[in-house]
Amino acid sequence: MTTNGQNGLNGRDLRIKLFDLMKSKGIVDNVKTHLRGRLIHELRGGVDNQIRFSSSTTQPTLLVRALNALILDYFQGQHYDYTTSVFVPEANINDYRIMSDEEILRLLNISTESSFYKKIKSNSEINDHTSLLMSMLTCISSWLPGSSQNNSTQTSNDLWASSIAGSTLG
Repeated sequence: MTTNGQNGLNGRDLRIKLFDLMKSKGIVDNVKTHLRGRLIHELRGGVDNQIRFSSSTTQPTLLVRALNALILDYFQGQHYDYTTSVFVPEANINDYRIMSDEEILRLLNISTESSFYKKIKSNSEINDHTSLLMSMLTCISSWLPGSSQNNSTQTSNDLWASSIAGSTLG
């Protein structure tokens, strides 16, 4: 058994510690992403010799972070484990903290006093495993013309602006 004199770790423990360190720094996910990208590139015929990756040195905008958090929450809620394992490194989610539902709603300027906010919250409480994205889409669709809860006739071509959701969110 080989032992590292300074830390008292054997070779296996050292490999495990190194792997954990590389995983926590996002290196393992980046390598997996690179390999997936190369495989797809080769399967498509290998048109060029380089694959471009997003730079992990640039931080995404708050809106992109919010969108990534919504998508990740949805994937996890649906138990899309493989999709999540591909999405997290490609979106560089390991490089920043995931936003909470409250932070996302605040970023979208959805007031805690609005009926939209209250409907999202009640939907989340009723369906404990519903993602925020699903709750938001359910609420928006229930307010749009043609839903069972809204019997008015749409006369404008601008579906979003004439809807209750459009006036609430817009």
